Amino acid sequence: MDEYKSIYKANVDSMCDNNLKLEAEDILNARPTVTELPGVTHKMKNYKKIFALVAACVCTVGAVGVVAGASGYGPLASLFSSKAAVETENIQLAHDDRISAQLVENGYSIEINQTQSVNGFDVTFEGVTGDWTNAQMLFTIKTNDAEYAATHDKLYMTVYKGFDAEMYSNNYDLIEWPNLDIVVENCEDEEAVQQAIDAAYAELGYTEDEFWSMVSHSTLYDTAVAYQSTDDPTVYTLTYGAYPYYVTPGATIYTQVRSIRSSDITDIIQPEDDEIMLNCEFHFTLPENENTLATSVILNYNFDEAQTFTDNNNVEYHVTEVSFGQYKTELITEFYYAGTALESVDSNFWNNYETIGAAHQATMADVRLVVDGTEYSATELGGVYADDSGIRRGMATFPEINFEEATSVVFTYNGTEVVIK
Repeated sequence: MDEYKSIYKANVDSMCDNNLKLEAEDILNARPTVTELPGVTHKMKNYKKIFALVAACVCTVGAVGVVAGASGYGPLASLFSSKAAVETENIQLAHDDRISAQLVENGYSIEINQTQSVNGFDVTFEGVTGDWTNAQMLFTIKTNDAEYAATHDKLYMTVYKGFDAEMYSNNYDLIEWPNLDIVVENCEDEEAVQQAIDAAYAELGYTEDEFWSMVSHSTLYDTAVAYQSTDDPTVYTLTYGAYPYYVTPGATIYTQVRSIRSSDITDIIQPEDDEIMLNCEFHFTLPENENTLATSVILNYNFDEAQTFTDNNNVEYHVTEVSFGQYKTELITEFYYAGTALESVDSNFWNNYETIGAAHQATMADVRLVVDGTEYSATELGGVYADDSGIRRGMATFPEINFEEATSVVFTYNGTEVVIK
């Protein structure tokens, strides 16, 4: 049981921690699946996510095709641009929105325009843009209460990001939890307490170990922020990305705008902070046309043949994948801790996840992406992910570049060069 609790806590902590948190790319055991497209390598990332999603109010959206037209409260490009304009305190997201607006202008968009009305709010799924590794979904949230809008310049949200139906149904919110405080209230000794706990889990159809195993692999929601429109203060815009593994031509994606929170909190598993429940679920089918979204250049390398660099802990990082998307550049490395300064903490990976993550981030902080002589530092230092084979995988994110037009693309670490182009 303790092992599963540790796994659950470690993953929740890493998801909530601003230093370790990844965005749409939170991954476990990343393994690439590659499809060749004309002129580029296009990969639908095979990320095995440890968290999935929930079902509530249902809105079914079919394959709607590629459009650059208006939906909801205005053209998609204008909505993305408007959100970027007011999102001054979050440069990265505002930057992404400007990219999204340009992609929509270039015809890479899917109009959804489906609305649900709940608890005095109209939640509209406006549409989708992005590339096949970072599909950005845009929503508008309109309040019917002008006084509420006057006192809220932004809305702190919880959302379930995009998954397929199977992962979406694996829902944290639907877990029935035993009320152990009441169960053990009249127990006179430790043996009676354990018997009462065992009986409580059995009533739910689990052993205690099985219950925590289920919880550790359940879907957990994410936090997001919806920003007030400069044109209409009763309208807020919200964007977030679907999980890349599920974004493939013809796939059906499930997502949910879950709640409005009372404050900007970092601990995302405190139900008492939910102020207004929306539970607006949408699912839509991506067109089969691969030109619906923009393409990415993704390069994969065999572990044994990949270029390497060695850090101060004597960890040899193998550069096994580099992706050049419309929004960012991602560096994925694979490595072992056996025989390194981190071997002792790796023997109990999840209990030492904070130490391992800090060591990985310290290394990635010294990695530079150099494009035609211009250096870029990582925008996200990422975390470390494990599988049973002993191999470890890490991800770091760098600014987006134009890979096809670049003459030289190199990663450097303390004098070591990994030449990509």
